[in-house]
Amino acid sequence: MAITRTSTLTNETSGSFVISQSMAASFYAKKVDPAKSDRIFDFSLKLKTDASAYTAIIDSEAFIPGPNWTSFNFTSAVPVVAGGDAAWTTASIVIDGQYGFGSKGTPPDVSEYYFDDFKITADKPFTEVSQDGILIFNSEDNFIKMDASGLQVSGGNIMNSYLEASSIRCKSDIIVDNVLDLRNKIRFDGSSQGLIEGEIGAGSGQTGQEILIVPG
Repeated sequence: MAITRTSTLTNETSGSFVISQSMAASFYAKKVDPAKSDRIFDFSLKLKTDASAYTAIIDSEAFIPGPNWTSFNFTSAVPVVAGGDAAWTTASIVIDGQYGFGSKGTPPDVSEYYFDDFKITADKPFTEVSQDGILIFNSEDNFIKMDASGLQVSGGNIMNSYLEASSIRCKSDIIVDNVLDLRNKIRFDGSSQGLIEGEIGAGSGQTGQEILIVPG
């Protein structure tokens, strides 16, 4: 399924969604032409009953698809049902192709983005503790599991003031809101050519779309 700059994509699922559940929505997305400017999309997850209008339980979460197929996952608790009904009956994914732009700092070129494999699930969170390990389950894309094979953390947002790892692999974009301090070498393979934009100059406290290289 393709979406262009000004399109809005909607995917609905019928069911019974109640307050004790956790809802998860996921899909895959990719940018068709890597040479085009980055695009910001808005994701929303909405619920309604047969008698009520939609209520957003996730509202306008921004995401940027890259040139490769990337999975995006969003999770929220099911709120109290509107109007005193027993359950929400319809869940809807809404993806808005807003007129946003990414790191290139210019309005986006007209381009297509592909979306696929939409899923909306509702599960009741639970915790299992046994001699074999621990499972903290929220949904099939959001859980913490520890057993003899090691520790596995899937989905969700990790908020931390300090993160240390021997290796980090990112399947989509890395967005840095402050200074990126690199203490070792930067290596680019052949497919990375043309991904650095802006002027390269000495670090002089300048701001804007520049890459500052400080000798040392």
